[in-house]
Amino acid sequence: RIQHRIHVRMIAVRNASNQTWSSSTKDLRVSKMFDGKKYPFNIEIDLVEDKIMLISAYKPVGGIIIQNKTIARSVLSLFNLMWDLLGAPEPDGDKAGH
Repeated sequence: RIQHRIHVRMIAVRNASNQTWSSSTKDLRVSKMFDGKKYPFNIEIDLVEDKIMLISAYKPVGGIIIQNKTIARSVLSLFNLMWDLLGAPEPDGDKAGH
């Protein structure tokens, strides 16, 4: 992704162990965080073109891929809604010296 200069926007749960998910100019990543205690969220959702990937690293480990343009566009709209509501991105960890 970085080699091909593909930028990513990420929404993640804020906690002490995810400092690596801060925004990063070097890694072409802009991140926004939310309160995982208030809104428990234990899966990863990836959206690439017309595919949605739902992945759980918790036991039982599993995942599913849905390939459907209409569903993917709707999930992207939900992502954009959340992105807009979450406010400013996390500070750039590269510029903060991390």
